[in-house]
Amino acid sequence: MKLSQCCVLAATVFLLLILPSRSYGLDPIVLGDSGDHYPVGSRMMLFEDTGGTLGIHDILSGSHDEMFRPVRRDVITVSYTRSAQWIKFSLRNETAAERLFYFELNFPLIDDIRVYSVDARATITEQKTGRNYPFAAREIKNRNFVVPLEILPGQERVYLVRIESKDTYPLSPAVWKPMAFYEWDHLQQYVLGLYYGVILVMVLYNLFIFMSTRDSVYFYYIMTVLILHGMLQLILNGLAVEFFQGESTWWSRDARGLFHNIGLIFSVLFVKKFLTTRKITPRIDLVLTLLMVFAVIQIPLVFLIDYFYQVHCDVVAGFFIPPLALSAGVINFMKGNRSARFYLLAWGTLLVAGFIYALKVLAIVPSTMVTENLWQASFALEVVLLSFALGDRINIMKRENELAQEEKLHIQKTYSESLERTVRERTLELELERNMLQSRNEMIEHDIALARKIQEKLIPAASPTESIYALYLPMDQIGGDFYDFIPLDSPGRIGIFLSDVSGHGVHAAFVTSMVKMGIMQAGAVREKPAEFLAYINDVLYGQIKGNFVSAFYGIIDLAGKTITYSNAGHPLPYLLTGDAVSQLSGTGNTALAIFPNAALLKFNKQYRTIKYDLPPGSKILFFTDGFVESSPTGGGVSFEEAKMPAVFMHNRNYPCREFIERLQRELIEYRGGDTFDDDICLICVDIE
Repeated sequence: MKLSQCCVLAATVFLLLILPSRSYGLDPIVLGDSGDHYPVGSRMMLFEDTGGTLGIHDILSGSHDEMFRPVRRDVITVSYTRSAQWIKFSLRNETAAERLFYFELNFPLIDDIRVYSVDARATITEQKTGRNYPFAAREIKNRNFVVPLEILPGQERVYLVRIESKDTYPLSPAVWKPMAFYEWDHLQQYVLGLYYGVILVMVLYNLFIFMSTRDSVYFYYIMTVLILHGMLQLILNGLAVEFFQGESTWWSRDARGLFHNIGLIFSVLFVKKFLTTRKITPRIDLVLTLLMVFAVIQIPLVFLIDYFYQVHCDVVAGFFIPPLALSAGVINFMKGNRSARFYLLAWGTLLVAGFIYALKVLAIVPSTMVTENLWQASFALEVVLLSFALGDRINIMKRENELAQEEKLHIQKTYSESLERTVRERTLELELERNMLQSRNEMIEHDIALARKIQEKLIPAASPTESIYALYLPMDQIGGDFYDFIPLDSPGRIGIFLSDVSGHGVHAAFVTSMVKMGIMQAGAVREKPAEFLAYINDVLYGQIKGNFVSAFYGIIDLAGKTITYSNAGHPLPYLLTGDAVSQLSGTGNTALAIFPNAALLKFNKQYRTIKYDLPPGSKILFFTDGFVESSPTGGGVSFEEAKMPAVFMHNRNYPCREFIERLQRELIEYRGGDTFDDDICLICVDIE
């Protein structure tokens, strides 16, 4: 600093100390023995530093003295701004012995406060506080901002205070005697304790109701009260900073935006659910939903954008929700929703209290214990009234349920009387119909028994050799699976035919009889598997509309140890050798009775014959899909996927009959019962 600047500053400080404060437009506040609390607002001067760049030396230089203006009000409101406010006031201590006083700014959301004083030696003392600083750094540990001032009896001193904040805030500074301040603060703490006690009681009470009813409206109410009226108010009152904040300043700034937006989300959900806005006021419901989405988007922005913009976004949402919620309540009440009266009373109380609090902030009504805590009290009353509204809602629903039950009983009585007449009239008709149905059922059972006997006659009674064994397990009395052993002219050669008709019951049994007739009339084509399947296809095509037949026909040469076969959409047999399980090669081709042979030939899908060598000591297993697709009764993977290969390898050395019997036991054990969801047919051939 240059010498000339130092001289100017020293001269200014000297004038501040020796000249009466009234010469600078300041009327000193006299601190006497009789008073305890001294409002500063109406006795201070204010200067707005729009750039927020001036420091104490700039102010003390005297170049900005003419910009200080008297306030003449105890309270002024500073709206959202990036400016810094400078206030100047003078204190004269006329007490007998008091020398310590407290300077208080009773709004906990001010960012930065710096109190300057100059002593007789021109030493500038700076005291910092505000929510930008950790709570532990405050000289006076209080939820508001309190700075100790030391003034000797008979002394007069001028103070400069620089205030900067991105929030809107009421500026109502005051000077207290310490004992009076602590008494006032104790009373404030008592009032706040009552408020949070009400909040806690309402949360616990409605939590018990929610746990018994599981009604989501109670959950939304609990979260609204807990977050918006609990946690957010702790932050706005400065208590969250006092009890939760350590070295971080998160609780004093960003936490407000986070809890504000979460609270708005639950409050909107509560209004939508309680007033059924989607049904009764759909347009208001849409706007509320958009505001809720807006609040959801703001939650991550709390950690990303500057606080100045955060608080403006919060104001937008907070400005629209109350009138929308109140309008929805009025419409609900006008449409006969009785529980909306408590809802409207709750919002009305809050609006009236907010109006009176605004008058207090504007210094139109005096700042008293009542006006200071009216806003807080209205929150508590709103919480209680909304709880009454929820209780009234239950009573209304209970009464409506009772009326509905009475109407239901009346309808049931009328219906019962009518039903008795109808029953008497219908009893005879039903008896006649029952007799007719019984006769028809006996006829159907007779037909099914006959079809069962016919099907049993169609299936071979015994295996042609001991090296072949077959097992047939129909799902119902009659099934759609069919097999046959076809004798051939050449010794040692046996034709094995296996088919599966789509569907079950009598119709499927009828199709198997047609297949049997085709086999019996096939003649010499039985020696050629592909031509044989084509012949059966000719027999069936056009005769069994709505059904098809998968079939496999193979000729086993036991002496030559070969199998010559053709397949029509049927699962290929398994070949079990000493160390492996595999399926015969070849494509599935097309099932029988779907296309004529001419069409199959045209598209090169005709049935083909394949010849395969069978290793000595191996087994070949023919089967239908009911075997491999069986699954446990309660659900699960198929037998084929779960354990079939392992079962094959474990039992491969047993003769074909015992091998089949073991497979049957394994299948029943895996399924958990001896009933199946499909027909099952197994044929095992031992290759000596």
